[in-house]
Amino acid sequence: MRKKPRTSRKIARKEYLKVAKKRKVSYQERRKAIGKQLKYLKKNLGNIEDLIQAGASLENLSKRQKNCLETIKKVYEQQQSMWENKTQSVPHWTLDKKSLLAYILR
Repeated sequence: MRKKPRTSRKIARKEYLKVAKKRKVSYQERRKAIGKQLKYLKKNLGNIEDLIQAGASLENLSKRQKNCLETIKKVYEQQQSMWENKTQSVPHWTLDKKSLLAYILR
């Protein structure tokens, strides 16, 4: 198996904290920061998909980890569509509250 793919976790955290620590964040700054975070997440999800295509299986993951991965994918899709359409809500929220709450509490 090939080596672990690069992640931009530290850079993404720095970018997030730049905005999170500000007292007032303008619409443009917030939108730009959300776009950056979505791009980091897209890269990481793409790496996971590449590993699956290369032969890695999800059977080694626990049930909780599989559930978290599916939840992350759903939330990413919804956030990406909201960011692209410049909206603040999703018309058909596909993620049920129970799984979102379970993900947040862990």
